Amino acid sequence: MTEEKKLEIENNINRKLLLIKKTLKNIEEIFILFKPLFEKIIELEESEEFIRDGSFLRVSSLFGEISKDFKEMGGLPISKEFLESLLN
Repeated sequence: MTEEKKLEIENNINRKLLLIKKTLKNIEEIFILFKPLFEKIIELEESEEFIRDGSFLRVSSLFGEISKDFKEMGGLPISKEFLESLLN
């Protein structure tokens, strides 16, 4: 593989990683902005059904899983297999 091709691959990987980072920061901001609205929604009488059927609990659980996964992703070293998968 030529140095030019290696540099192109590295640039593509860096671009994809920057997009992932930007996406994660945007999601974090959405969660922060959504929190006060979510608290008000829960207080509405109409939200009782969603509380009873577990929808709010599921949403909360999903947000928690996403947050945990992103934190874990940030601390993981990048494997050769991961980098190769980005090329596809």
